[in-house]
Amino acid sequence: MAEQTAGWIGFAVGAFVPSLIIGAALGLIPLLFGEYVDERALGRKAFLFSVLAGLVLGIIGALPVSIGFSVAISRKRRARRRNPGVQT
Repeated sequence: MAEQTAGWIGFAVGAFVPSLIIGAALGLIPLLFGEYVDERALGRKAFLFSVLAGLVLGIIGALPVSIGFSVAISRKRRARRRNPGVQT
């Protein structure tokens, strides 16, 4: 019984830790980009969703989330630059 429990613990650590690292690493891209262009709230959301997507699907989930949020941050920045008085 102890061997079976140790097997599940090893599987959990071997599956979740790398996925968490991948999600966090890819989430840093929009997080830092959002900090750089003064879109902190969207950057933080991007980091959270990237980590969650990384936990669920690994790099297959975290990469599109990271790219999508980076594009959204860029578009929001561009819209704010065109219309400085309008809240976006």
